[in-house]
Amino acid sequence: MLRNYLAAALHNLFRNGAYAVINIFGLALGFAAIILIALFVRDEYSYDHFYPDYDRVYRVMETVSPPGAGPIRIAVTASNIAAGMKLDFPEVETVTRLAARGVVFRQGNIVNSTQLYWADSNFFRIFPMKVISGNLDEALNRPDGLVLTRKTARRYFGRDDVVGKALEMDRRYTMHVAAVIEDLPPNTHLDAEAFAPGIASFSALTLLDAADSDPNALKSENVYTYVRLRPGAKVARIAAGMKDFALRHVPGEVGGVRIAKAYAFSLVPLADIHFQPDSIADMKPPGDPRTLQTMIGIAGLILFVAGSNFVSMMTAGPRGGRSRSGFVKRRERPADRSSRSSWVSASSTRHWHWPSPSLPWSWCYQH
Repeated sequence: MLRNYLAAALHNLFRNGAYAVINIFGLALGFAAIILIALFVRDEYSYDHFYPDYDRVYRVMETVSPPGAGPIRIAVTASNIAAGMKLDFPEVETVTRLAARGVVFRQGNIVNSTQLYWADSNFFRIFPMKVISGNLDEALNRPDGLVLTRKTARRYFGRDDVVGKALEMDRRYTMHVAAVIEDLPPNTHLDAEAFAPGIASFSALTLLDAADSDPNALKSENVYTYVRLRPGAKVARIAAGMKDFALRHVPGEVGGVRIAKAYAFSLVPLADIHFQPDSIADMKPPGDPRTLQTMIGIAGLILFVAGSNFVSMMTAGPRGGRSRSGFVKRRERPADRSSRSSWVSASSTRHWHWPSPSLPWSWCYQH
């Protein structure tokens, strides 16, 4: 059976060139759509997987449930939460923070706004990035240091090798480029164009730490907090202690009720940040797993329809030229029709008699 279908397909391929081209083009179009869907799905599921030990890195999330209102998801925390995590949970190996600020850089006559993140000095130990020039390990250890992406460096200087060059920030501070890194890939939740040291006296992290120095004051929540757990650490144990953690580190009261009772902290794996529901202060719009599952189903359907249609059309052939079995129908010639008509006419002049016992069989057929 398979041999017959293959023979029929090959016969059609060489005998009906235009018909075969249409079939092959339809199949190729279907496979092209499948490949595009597969590339998109793979990119979505690969978010932040390129960071070393990404499976041990988590972002601290808040869920606030005010009285009489639904839960509110917040991607940022107060600046003191990182130190509290390190202090309260021995499973935490290291913590780091980011604080986002939009700033205006000026270099000569070039003035542009830039998405800047103030970072703790150990940030690039958890999130290492490809360096084009400079020393990334020491870049955030000096208060005027600046780390630019390639695109940002070219925007202000027109080239990549700009280590040591000065940029004026917000017309008040002079920063010096300490390193240039590759542009952040699209499959990361980070959207920074530049990084600056959180140890600077005018950095957002320093200002937030100073504002939150009163242990009984309400804390402003503007810091992205990340933790890296020790190898083999159990996340469930940390999750079990988060309620008491909130009571210890979220001060303040409203109407005689502790604010901490409305707070719930959680650890979100780095690779899952992209698929979290919408949260306040998300760096990028989240992805939707249901959309990806639907696209995978569509790709499977396209594969089935394109493949079955190709096989059916190639074995059936053009209408009228091939039978269902795949073999060519034999056309009747005029001579054949004439011969058959003569035989039928002659047969109609013959008389058939039912044999009787008194007649021999040879007499039963007369002309």
